[in-house]
Amino acid sequence: MSVADQLGLWDETSGLLAMADQRWGHWATIHPALTHCCGVRELRSWLPGADKTDADEALHALATLAAVDGGDDIAAAAALAWALMPGACALANRLRTLVWHIDEIVAAQLWVEVRTFPWRRLRKVAANVLMNTRAGVLRDCDAKSQLERTDPTWSRTSPVDPCGTF
Repeated sequence: MSVADQLGLWDETSGLLAMADQRWGHWATIHPALTHCCGVRELRSWLPGADKTDADEALHALATLAAVDGGDDIAAAAALAWALMPGACALANRLRTLVWHIDEIVAAQLWVEVRTFPWRRLRKVAANVLMNTRAGVLRDCDAKSQLERTDPTWSRTSPVDPCGTF
């Protein structure tokens, strides 16, 4: 199964994405940045050609609506995950050799990042969500490079002795 299949986001006309498309007009009244795009159906085709600032403002509006401490709207979370799906799929393909069920892990971490995006202090939604998704996946898969970054016990230069012999 693909990352999109894992999240149930294979078709923008059904499920949470259809709900997001229905809510788009309401969201656009709250977040005018969403008026640059007509809805979920056009979102992924609009993003690559959009002005970088307009695109990030629209994604930031979705992140605000999607975050548990923001709008707590799972339809907005689905719309944001849908917008970032090409990057998430590319990430899953690059990390395919880590584990056989990489799509599940990438999907789960993408959802966590979308729902917990720190919208009050961060911008550049796509870059931050995908970067944090990658870091989380590497951590979940016990990738040595990520373990060394997050746990000083695994670092060669760490003053911490895991055996307690110092």
